[in-house]
Amino acid sequence: MLQHVAMTSDMTSEPTPDTTRDATADAIHDATSSPLPGSPTPVTSADRTPGAGRASRPRKPPAGRAADVRAALLAAGGVATHAELAEAVSARAVRTAAAQRLILTVRPGVYGLPAVFDEAPRSRGGDEAPARAAARAERVAKARQAATAARGVLSHRSAAEYYELPLLVDAREAELIVPRGGRVDAGAVPTAGVRRRNLTDAEMTAGVTAPLRTVLDCAADLPGAEALAALDSALRGDDEHPPLVAASQLSDAADAVAPRVRSRVRRLVAAADGRAANPGESALRWIALAIPELTVEPQLTIECGDEEHTVDLGDRRRRIVLEFDSVAWHSSKEALLRDCRRYTALTSHGWIVLRFTWDDVINDPDRTRAAILRAMAAAEPICERCGERLTLGA
Repeated sequence: MLQHVAMTSDMTSEPTPDTTRDATADAIHDATSSPLPGSPTPVTSADRTPGAGRASRPRKPPAGRAADVRAALLAAGGVATHAELAEAVSARAVRTAAAQRLILTVRPGVYGLPAVFDEAPRSRGGDEAPARAAARAERVAKARQAATAARGVLSHRSAAEYYELPLLVDAREAELIVPRGGRVDAGAVPTAGVRRRNLTDAEMTAGVTAPLRTVLDCAADLPGAEALAALDSALRGDDEHPPLVAASQLSDAADAVAPRVRSRVRRLVAAADGRAANPGESALRWIALAIPELTVEPQLTIECGDEEHTVDLGDRRRRIVLEFDSVAWHSSKEALLRDCRRYTALTSHGWIVLRFTWDDVINDPDRTRAAILRAMAAAEPICERCGERLTLGA
């Protein structure tokens, strides 16, 4: 847990937009449905048949307009289910709003405002599947609703997703920081993701922990592989997205965290590397970092004759390559051909190449570590006279 000074101001909820029917339309309806003063009362069929008067039917609630649907979504925080919208507007109004592109169909039965999802496809992780990007934006919108209800701010995984940082594990529920002593309605906000800490104004912005505070919280509180993946993502930049934080910022800030977590945060910050291509590769490096005598470098370029090949992780001294293989990377004939040629080139030049899947790295890290240790043993020849292992030269 990090040390902080007391919060200087409270978070306030945004006012709920007025979604009532247009007052002018009500006035016109009343004027056209009532007789003029002094005019004769119209004779109905019930009047002509004694004793056959009918009870008046209750007027149907207003169906709502497409604009009302947008207002209802805005009041809900940008995302709502069909059942939630049905309390304010009709199904016909929802269909009309969707047809006019005033709202988006996130998935069957779930709708969102375009403004919430417009930024989603441009993730810091590069090309992101539209469905995954939309799901991430939906989680962020739901987390904002929870933050408003709890009078807190998005933090940890929820804040990282707000900043579009690729994570090893998505935020399963809203993760928030609320002021110490603040009251949280357990029925409105899942308390499992709530942490009670006081933040300074500099540590939060627009209802979210500031970028530096976000990655430090991840380093302090998330499991090691997840924390390293978040730090790598924050340091990674490309032509469209500069790094979220600078390495010098992280290093200086790590020295100022609470003593209880300072050693852990310093170790993670020292290991963080923006060259990591994705969270899976970061998780594989986390396993490798715990193995003595193994020194891997992200995105290592290896010369194989007149060819150069870049690998996920490589130990140049031991000539061991660790690859994190994903379905997306090997989903085409061209990708398969490129991968086979690279594998052949590396192994024919004396490199040991180990390939791991998501299931290997995330669900069975012990098996992954054992495979790496076997490769290290095979990479070091044994002296025939003394039986000692020989250390390969640089």
